[in-house]
Amino acid sequence: MKINFDCPVYSQYDSNVKKSYRSSACGPTAVASILHFYKDDALSINQLYKALHCTKIGLPAAFIHWFLPRAVQGNYSVRTLRLFEAIHWIQQKQPVAVKFDRYFTWKLNRPSYFKYHWTVMTGFYWKRDGLYLIVEDLGTPNRASRTHEIPYAPNAHALTFIGIRPK
Repeated sequence: MKINFDCPVYSQYDSNVKKSYRSSACGPTAVASILHFYKDDALSINQLYKALHCTKIGLPAAFIHWFLPRAVQGNYSVRTLRLFEAIHWIQQKQPVAVKFDRYFTWKLNRPSYFKYHWTVMTGFYWKRDGLYLIVEDLGTPNRASRTHEIPYAPNAHALTFIGIRPK
């Protein structure tokens, strides 16, 4: 059985995103997509880029934990989720931020679907060969966000799940 739902997802390459932020704005874009899922007038990608102290090399998960609660005046809870918790959130139709990271998890030689990238998980399903995550890639310079169905097992070493929801 496939579980999937709609979430407003944006492209980190959208013309509204400051040009100098675009190549490293996947983290703030994932967070903005989730905040907008819950509330229409949430912070913009540019505002989140600054508030989360994003850098040219990306956004550490810890920065979301430290800086997002301040940026949203404590109105959202932020927590790292284990796989079964992330699946539970999806079953409740709540999006999850997913970070693919081979570099800072010191798994440089193990392949993963994305080397370093934040996405938004909106679904999952089981096949005979295992669990598949349904994620939005947040766009490229030439196209809008697109859905990917990614096998969990070969990517598990590079994944971090972050749950963000209103208190």
